[in-house]
Amino acid sequence: VRARGLGDGYKSQALRLAAEALAEAPNDPALLAVATDAAWRLEYGTEALAYAQLWVANSVTDLDRVEALRFSARLHHELLQFDRRDEVLSRLEALAGELPAGMARGRCAGAVAQVHMLAKRSTEAVEWADRAIAEAKLPDEVKRQGVTTKKKSPAILLCVNLISPDKRYDQLYLSNY
Repeated sequence: VRARGLGDGYKSQALRLAAEALAEAPNDPALLAVATDAAWRLEYGTEALAYAQLWVANSVTDLDRVEALRFSARLHHELLQFDRRDEVLSRLEALAGELPAGMARGRCAGAVAQVHMLAKRSTEAVEWADRAIAEAKLPDEVKRQGVTTKKKSPAILLCVNLISPDKRYDQLYLSNY
């Protein structure tokens, strides 16, 4: 993708190249990402949003979907479409709950935090930022393979009963173990 390598000084050319390439491959997520970013940098909000929505619809990977949704929420915010921003935010929050532990879920939590900050909801933003930080601290093996966790399980894992057959130790002493 030639358009990806262009710097900020070539925003118009990046958008033109992305648009030309999209004529041949209209559902290419990488080209849609470039077109979204270039249009946004040129302050073509409505055009950027149209590309972002196509990007969301054509995302293949979890990371790509997270980034496309984040961009879409931001663009709705900048276009003063707060209800639409919050709809996309709800989708991001739901996605964060569905993704396995790892990079995509961490990025999703970070995206949710960013959108909450845009909406001036600092408490929610901090909570989601903490989740993103927690994901980043997971061991590499967990980030690669993912882990599904539950807050609690109703099943009893182990039950232990300590006794002192010769009555040498009282209940208080045994309760320390």
